[in-house]
Amino acid sequence: MKTSNKLWLGLGTVVAMGATGCGSDDATDPMGDQQGMAEAAGEGGEGGEGGEGASAAEAATNDVAYRTQLALMRGHLLVGVDLYHHEQYEASETHMKHPGDELYAAMVPAFEARETAGFGDQLSALADAVGGRAGRQVVDRAYVELLSAIRTAERAAPPLDARQTAMVITALVRTAAEEFAIARAEDGSLQNAHEYQDALGFTRVANDLLRQLRPKTDNEDAVAAIEAQLMAIDPAWPGLLPPDHLEAEPSLLYSAAARIEIAAQQL
Repeated sequence: MKTSNKLWLGLGTVVAMGATGCGSDDATDPMGDQQGMAEAAGEGGEGGEGGEGASAAEAATNDVAYRTQLALMRGHLLVGVDLYHHEQYEASETHMKHPGDELYAAMVPAFEARETAGFGDQLSALADAVGGRAGRQVVDRAYVELLSAIRTAERAAPPLDARQTAMVITALVRTAAEEFAIARAEDGSLQNAHEYQDALGFTRVANDLLRQLRPKTDNEDAVAAIEAQLMAIDPAWPGLLPPDHLEAEPSLLYSAAARIEIAAQQL
């Protein structure tokens, strides 16, 4: 799939260090339990800023809700590190999550229920490196260590099947729509760069999950339908740094999320 923002290439160093993706496609890749999938991925499924966090209450028992919340955190952090690479230091800081932040704190009961340690220390280390304007190598090293800890937390749930993977993609795109609606004023002018970038991060993680989805199913039509929707919304983000006017409307993203959910039901 085309990536409209070339700044994604700025994470090449981290990619080379093995820090990409939302877990792996091997037997240890976690997710499971279809019970409550639609609720976990549906409207109102995420709370907090732009709707994130509400399904964190379900994350202790619902594997899709659990992995959705971890994927949302990945999206925040991904754009935060990318911004740091491009010397947008203050903007980068706003995307860094601390253990006390709402999204992470809401997940602590789920970590405890699943008998996994979480990644509070690693979150703090990355946030401190970014806040202290450490060198890029220091930030990248902290990011790699954090992603490793997130993968460990992901393995506290069973592997995702194809439909569950698609439902997490649905949730990410729907949450991106909610964030984009905050970012864009009714006249199309930019009113919140942070939410624009959060939405971008969530769709990047959705594309990572699409790559993981392919080997899990032989339903090429459903996968192609999901890919088509992700491609359709890609131009909504012409770059990591938003323009003053956003051409795309949130309805485009909401529509894509609905179509992805329909395709997911075919898996």
